[in-house]
Amino acid sequence: MFCADPLLVANFKNSVKDHNHMTGRYRRAAHNECNFKLKQNAKTAPIPVIFHNLKGYDGHLLMQAMARVQGEIKCIPTNTEKYMSFSLGNLRFIDGVNFMQSSLDKLFKGSEEFPIMKKIAPKENKRKLLLMKGICPYECMDSYQKCAKTQLSEKEKLYSSLSGSGITEEEYEPAREV
Repeated sequence: MFCADPLLVANFKNSVKDHNHMTGRYRRAAHNECNFKLKQNAKTAPIPVIFHNLKGYDGHLLMQAMARVQGEIKCIPTNTEKYMSFSLGNLRFIDGVNFMQSSLDKLFKGSEEFPIMKKIAPKENKRKLLLMKGICPYECMDSYQKCAKTQLSEKEKLYSSLSGSGITEEEYEPAREV
């Protein structure tokens, strides 16, 4: 990774603090010239796109859409219809579930530490609403026009054939407020 030449040079003008050029994290001391050789090209560096449960429905839809895009698609499948990860160009789609020990809902409920969110939503009741698991059965999103809606549908229309049930009043009220 680095050259074998010593860094002990008069007044250290050619040594720098080497760091990852994507994260900024310090790695070690290096020659300035060696450090420049390690820079990643921003146009070709992988960009992670993290989906929660990519192996499920979302991954299947994305792969269908990618079939219409020009470029080489690389993937790591779990079977013929589910994928752990896939890449198109420098976009690397990964499944966040593989990196977490619990569901998103449980992770959010178990943590009170969201410093950026505290700045955006200083009132605790508003933060709780933003951190709750949302409700939206797939059947509700059957057209692009519904993406432009600014109000929640009536409770009776939020029925999921996947779960075979509607939503409770306890689920509907916070969703209506958001």
